[in-house]
Amino acid sequence: MPTLRYTPLINDLARPISDSSPPATTTPVYQRLGLIGDVHAEHIRLETAIQTLLDAGADQLLCTGDICDGPGDIERCIELIIEHDIQCVRGNHDRWMLDNRVRHIDDAHQRENLSEGAINFLCQQPTQRTFDTSAGRLLLCHGILDNDLGKVWPGSERMPPERSKGLDKLIKHGSYQLLVNGHMHYRIVLDFPGLTHINAGTLSPRHRPGVTLINCDTNTLEVFEFEVETEANPEAPQTSATNLRHTKTEALTDPNRHCWANTEAFDSPTETHRLPLALYA
Repeated sequence: MPTLRYTPLINDLARPISDSSPPATTTPVYQRLGLIGDVHAEHIRLETAIQTLLDAGADQLLCTGDICDGPGDIERCIELIIEHDIQCVRGNHDRWMLDNRVRHIDDAHQRENLSEGAINFLCQQPTQRTFDTSAGRLLLCHGILDNDLGKVWPGSERMPPERSKGLDKLIKHGSYQLLVNGHMHYRIVLDFPGLTHINAGTLSPRHRPGVTLINCDTNTLEVFEFEVETEANPEAPQTSATNLRHTKTEALTDPNRHCWANTEAFDSPTETHRLPLALYA
């Protein structure tokens, strides 16, 4: 495998987590964005996802991070991200690997086993990125803003509400119209006043892997899922790494969907067990 080359480290990895918005950046105005969730070293599924989203007309690919900690080839994943100019953020698993923490988990990568180029690439990934789209400004992060362990969930019988003061500030300020994140490994859409929150899910076969295409021109979300194969062993079906098919189309914004005022409203008695839109067939 050729040696990967990168620019010197440019981020201060020791800076404290904050809920501050990132500085505005000058970018093209994108119309079709391909969303790739947490990668977890799934290099074959990543390659399939990239080709599928490009074939679907994506003019920019985004990734929610967590490149590390999985059974596949992390170096190949990084090569693919660089080759296709995928805009990525750093996830909590990437941070843990760089800090040599939480290395007891299954399929954990060890820093000493990665190339210098791979280490530098992961170090250079920010916690947030900003993009201009024809549907408004988009914020990409792994968790919620700089908190790579942050998540939001309106509450259900199985899982209590997860709120975020940082996200509530973002909703109040109205500076972004789209927020894309990962971490939860569950592709959903949450609607807030002026802000659509999309979770990009994951490529890990443990959590129904798939990807999503935002089409701002048509106000749609195109959903793609990796097929479950049962022919080899009907009693132990496996998720394909190469068969990724379009399964449904949903509206990007829809006035008929439930709209939460903010994450504090998740506990409202009138909003008990209102579930977000799930991006699954």
